[in-house]
Amino acid sequence: MKVITFMLLFVLMLIVPVPGKSQEKSKELTLEECTALALENYPAIKRLSLIDAVMDLKQKNLSANYLPQGAINIKASYQSDVTSIPVSIPGMTIDPLSKDQYMASVNLEQLIYDGGVTAIAKKAVRNEALIERGELENELYSIRESVNHLYFGILLNEKYLKELDLIKRDMIRVLARTEALMKEGMANKSDTDAIKAELISLNQRETDLIAAKASMSSMLSLLTDTPVVSGTILREPSADIPAGSSSRPELALFDLKSSYLNTRREYAKAALRPRIGAFFQAGYGRPGLNMLKDEFAPFAITGIKISWNIGSLYTYGNEIKIVDTEILKTESSKEALLLNLSINEVSQRVQIEKIKNLLKDDREVIVLRESLAGAAESKLQNGIISVSDYLIELNKLEIARAAECRHKIELLSAIYSLKHTLNK
Repeated sequence: MKVITFMLLFVLMLIVPVPGKSQEKSKELTLEECTALALENYPAIKRLSLIDAVMDLKQKNLSANYLPQGAINIKASYQSDVTSIPVSIPGMTIDPLSKDQYMASVNLEQLIYDGGVTAIAKKAVRNEALIERGELENELYSIRESVNHLYFGILLNEKYLKELDLIKRDMIRVLARTEALMKEGMANKSDTDAIKAELISLNQRETDLIAAKASMSSMLSLLTDTPVVSGTILREPSADIPAGSSSRPELALFDLKSSYLNTRREYAKAALRPRIGAFFQAGYGRPGLNMLKDEFAPFAITGIKISWNIGSLYTYGNEIKIVDTEILKTESSKEALLLNLSINEVSQRVQIEKIKNLLKDDREVIVLRESLAGAAESKLQNGIISVSDYLIELNKLEIARAAECRHKIELLSAIYSLKHTLNK
């Protein structure tokens, strides 16, 4: 008895849900979540940290310009002749220098002022990194458009499938009635064959829609790195129409490029300034600093030096003209982008208003078509019209419902295309 009781309890544990461990609900995803997942999963996102790492390394290298620079020199030489004094001085003997000479030295230099070249170069490195980040953000921004296209494509197919299912149910119901009438001799086999043929056509369209939805779901799964399967629910996004001006990342990128070009102008000016530095040299060799002593001796030299590369004067004017031309090109490209964005915005807002008006008419058409289809079904049952006439009315109803489905998704898609244009 105890064994039977235990077995019954075990079976009940398997079939009765345990509190707190209810079956997992179908996963829901929003457009915003899909976009965030796609951006996070996109391989190029890893470049953001690499850009910052390279910028830090470059700036550290530039900062090293102000660290003491040193070199160790060792030299041994032999020369065919040496300096001598061809004068005989009574009581004094001046030995000539040896023809083999040796020197080992340590040279140290400390940059004191470089005209601002290093500071401007570090600023240019920062600007280059910001431009790279801006270009990457533009690349990532295009991912949003891909996600929108797939997301709304799946939603549209789902609506088509739902409307198709309603038509199929109506047709199956009529088929059952027609078959009953045929048994009573009030309908022909050709009538049921026509309905069956139409059902096969509907099944084919359903197969196409399911395949298209599965294909787009697979692509969305790859983009987001999250499963988008038949049980996944994609929620319809809000239909709020955005306002305000565009804040596209391309516009910010143009500003960054202009800033970088201005940095090049500053660098060209800084290259005209002199450089000031200190130096120190210590060594041991023969001869030392006293050239009259032909013997090994230590020596040391220190001081300050000023250098001025006048060669930059030759290229300064052309460099400034190049920078000015590049800035004009950047501004021209920015103006062209702003014009295109404005044109797109106007066109998209007109498209949104057009679809909203079409949706108002769609609802009226569907109400009328549903009434006509119902009347046609009644006439068919009473033998007033043929099956073909009824199918014509049913197809018109299907077309009207499909148009409303399409317009609803087209409205959302148009709104989010406008949001993409404005970066809202």
